[in-house]
Amino acid sequence: MSTPSTSTLFAQEHLVATIGEVAYYVPNSPSHLESTFRDFAARDDVFQTGFIQEGLIIIPTESEISGDDPVPDDLKEFLDSHSTSLVFCQGLLDVPEGPYFVRGNHLRQAWRLYEDETLSFITTVIAHDQDSFRAQNETSSFVKELIVQGAVIVGKTKMSAYTGSEVPPEKTIDYLAPFNLRGDGYQGLSGSSSGAGSSIAAYDWVDISLGTDATGSISIPAVSYGVLGIRTTHSAFSLEGVMPSVPAFDTLGILARTSQEILNVYRAAGKIGSEYSKPTQIVYPTDFFPMKNDQQQHMIEEFLHALESYLEVEHRRISLAEEWTKGGPDDARTVPLDKYLEKSGYWPNFYDGHHVYDEFISGYQKRFSKKVYTSPFMTSCWNEVTNAIFDECERQLGNDITKEERDRGLQECEIFSPWIYSKVLTPEVIMLLPLGRPGANYRDSVGNATAGPPSTTFSPIYFSTIIGAPQVVVPVGQNPFESRVSGNIECAPIVVSLIGHKGADVTLLRVLKATLDYHDWPSEVLTGRNIFHFGNNARNLARNPSGLLPKV
Repeated sequence: MSTPSTSTLFAQEHLVATIGEVAYYVPNSPSHLESTFRDFAARDDVFQTGFIQEGLIIIPTESEISGDDPVPDDLKEFLDSHSTSLVFCQGLLDVPEGPYFVRGNHLRQAWRLYEDETLSFITTVIAHDQDSFRAQNETSSFVKELIVQGAVIVGKTKMSAYTGSEVPPEKTIDYLAPFNLRGDGYQGLSGSSSGAGSSIAAYDWVDISLGTDATGSISIPAVSYGVLGIRTTHSAFSLEGVMPSVPAFDTLGILARTSQEILNVYRAAGKIGSEYSKPTQIVYPTDFFPMKNDQQQHMIEEFLHALESYLEVEHRRISLAEEWTKGGPDDARTVPLDKYLEKSGYWPNFYDGHHVYDEFISGYQKRFSKKVYTSPFMTSCWNEVTNAIFDECERQLGNDITKEERDRGLQECEIFSPWIYSKVLTPEVIMLLPLGRPGANYRDSVGNATAGPPSTTFSPIYFSTIIGAPQVVVPVGQNPFESRVSGNIECAPIVVSLIGHKGADVTLLRVLKATLDYHDWPSEVLTGRNIFHFGNNARNLARNPSGLLPKV
């Protein structure tokens, strides 16, 4: 009898599971198999005892089995009691451990089915006979790499049409928008990647959600759903195979419930090195702080003090506008910073955000002999609204903004970016930025029909976009409010944002994780109603269930 290889399989007619990383494993007794099955049941949320009933146990071997029967009598009795057979298979099987289906001559991973209660997904992903997944026209190179590293893609989440900011109740037309489980379950959405945020906030079986971020498509959902998010350094990851939105601003975005999950993505992509240096400065821009709500501002200051304590530095308050006036580029600083940047990101965002779809719009018209449908909200973004008759408008906002203005905006970004990196956001610096609402944002509230990104670029939402900086969003507290939906006291997520120098993504994530751990603050966001257990402290949170929400 030859010695089996390091992987063993067991199967059931149309079901298979692998037993991997067991060096020279030979099942010589029922206890060996039972121990393996218990291990699977403990580690794998898909495996169950049905996989060993009326099945096969397949042991890959390095050469053909010969000689005496290698199966002991007591093991035969065990197998017979489960109507299961033992099969030795010559050759190595390069498949990961876990439950499988057998379909024809192929092994297919068995995936658990979950109900999408929050309507986060637009479609699921299922296995195909010939390939790991159904053939698509193109899969992004980054997602391909994650699959190679062992990631399981469970589906594609809902997003706003044309990467706009469509939110309920009146802006989402083609399908019902995802639900936000936070608070009373009827809180609103924001940003285009609403399904990505909803899935992370609702389901503990979803570890990360991916998207692109041009002007808040990832960072803003992180705010609404109270989860961790990162807008990566521009061009840090390949966007090959990704539908563009605003090419000059597009970058990968990741949502998760822990910073460690995001770090795992960077590690899988080979983006984490062994070197790590603590930032030595914290910049607090008075152009954007303090926030109007006292409770929200206080929670952000609590985090700021915790950050100072971990880094052993005090924050530095500066006015970006004043720094610009004193030391900006000679040919630009005569214009106040808020005026200089007013349309720098706005023009490219709307010009490219419209014209990137030119080929699709014209192709749709040719193929179907009719205009492509756009919701009233997206029509208002694309059209110069006149008398609210969208279809009769001839001047589109994307066209109303000229290419010259678009190019001018990008040129202004190219002038501002090296200045901010050399004078303020140097490699040893991290900067705080404010984001988010302090309380209720009801799903059924009809807002401004043309609401979208800020009309001025000099804002926290556009800031990391126009300089290509990494931006991390982290929940730091929860603010109670009386809900008109539930009639109870509910909690709104309170977040803070950190940005750093280009390429400082991992530094931001490590600083964030270390700060939370250093002060024994919760480092994992919960799924469901609240982002943290309620606690009787300034930030209304606790590591473990310890307090109850106050009653109305």
